Amino acid sequence: MSEIHISPSQNGKAPALPMTCLLAALLAACGQAPTAGAPQAPAQLADAPQVVSDLDATQGALRPAAVTDPYTYYNFTGTDGVQTLMSTGEGVCWLAKVGGNLNSNSDYLQVYHSQGQWKLNYHSDSSDPVSGRVYCVKWTAFKTPTVTQPARWISNGFTSIANSCTSFNKDTWWGDAATYISYVGGDVQGIGGVYVSQSTSGSKSSTMTAVACATTSKVYGGAHSLFIGKPSSNDLPQFWGPGGVGVPYSTAYKTGSYRAVSWGPSTVEMAPTDRAFCYLSTLWGDFDAMIDEAKVYRSTNSAGQQVWKLSVYDSNPGGNKGIGAYANCYMLTQY
Repeated sequence: MSEIHISPSQNGKAPALPMTCLLAALLAACGQAPTAGAPQAPAQLADAPQVVSDLDATQGALRPAAVTDPYTYYNFTGTDGVQTLMSTGEGVCWLAKVGGNLNSNSDYLQVYHSQGQWKLNYHSDSSDPVSGRVYCVKWTAFKTPTVTQPARWISNGFTSIANSCTSFNKDTWWGDAATYISYVGGDVQGIGGVYVSQSTSGSKSSTMTAVACATTSKVYGGAHSLFIGKPSSNDLPQFWGPGGVGVPYSTAYKTGSYRAVSWGPSTVEMAPTDRAFCYLSTLWGDFDAMIDEAKVYRSTNSAGQQVWKLSVYDSNPGGNKGIGAYANCYMLTQY
């Protein structure tokens, strides 16, 4: 039987990666070099959840599309909300859509686990609501044909905060785990956002970076790491990406990350949903209207196949920096 474990972070030092180069270039455009900051816990929210269907926007608890569907999804729109999702013993959840007017240091969307349950928090300081989507996938969807007793571990949350045109880097788990965005908050404008660099070493940390680039703004970032496989093997996770599929020892660096930007292409097709799950690994831009968004979602392509797609939308395309996002797709079969 597989082991399911909620664990603190591994120790390690993150290497320089291509995403780091992108981040450095964006910060140079802002006129500042990265500096360290201090993480800050999110505020507590009142119980006021609004859960709607992924397909028809009707209110109520969500159900999978079919009995055999391993995915569950939750849409939400509002100014305050707390929602319990599924148990950590049943599966893993991630923040698949970030949308709305993120222009206050107190605005945020967050997925986390506590006392064995995945939970969702969101808050907006203004009358303009934030919106988002959470996907969860059951542990039973993952296969490890060469590992008889695989570990299935999910980290605690990693959090960072950036102030006034600075960035703050946070080491996450080593590169033998996949690291994904689970928390976005603050005044997300310009190049401000959350950036994950997936390590290409099984014994060095991936990193998550929050970036702020406005005189008085703060940006909060958060991530979780997922490990499935044989502990201490240093085997790198298998991904599906634009540079290749999940052959043994393929990595996010080799397969590449999917990219969508509001100036085009704004929507890209990614992996089949029965082969991988896809998550946001980086997002940035001008989130200053309710319809602004970056998201991954399931869709049926022209061949009738259900696939993941990455999409962004900017209501003010003539704005400062537009909106952009990267996504990685973690294979459901790991070794």
